[in-house]
Amino acid sequence: MLPAYISSPGAVLSRGKMPIDLGKNFFDGRRILGRGKTFEGLALGTLLGFIAGVIVELYSGLYGSYFNIFLLSFGGLFGDICNSFLKRRLGIEQGKKLPVLDQLNLVFGSWFLCFVFSRDWFLESFNWYIAITVLVMTPLLHRAANIAAYKLRLKDVPW
Repeated sequence: MLPAYISSPGAVLSRGKMPIDLGKNFFDGRRILGRGKTFEGLALGTLLGFIAGVIVELYSGLYGSYFNIFLLSFGGLFGDICNSFLKRRLGIEQGKKLPVLDQLNLVFGSWFLCFVFSRDWFLESFNWYIAITVLVMTPLLHRAANIAAYKLRLKDVPW
């Protein structure tokens, strides 16, 4: 999960300006995603997650291919983007909480892309024991990372 874990906070580091939704509203009158989801963040986050995954791959062979690393890295941000879309549809403003999904969106996004595009590797790599471990540990890691980002003034809220 390291590429997904790195891509999400990596996106925050970009402090991007160009929103992925180009400032447009959905047919419900609300922003599609919001100003916090930017092309710069998507690119930097994916790149940083990919680099972290490549380093691990070179020493361990854990991911099996660079494509799988990309799926995990980009997938983490894909999950975050989907979560943002859902929050806007539910009328939850940017920066406000959506418990459980805020912590696990990066897992669901990366797992979804891996399942669709690299199913055999995904099923081999994420047995029940590992999947449960990821689902339990991710919210704890997510909380710690967000508190750190808040204290470093990289985020406006500590969640």
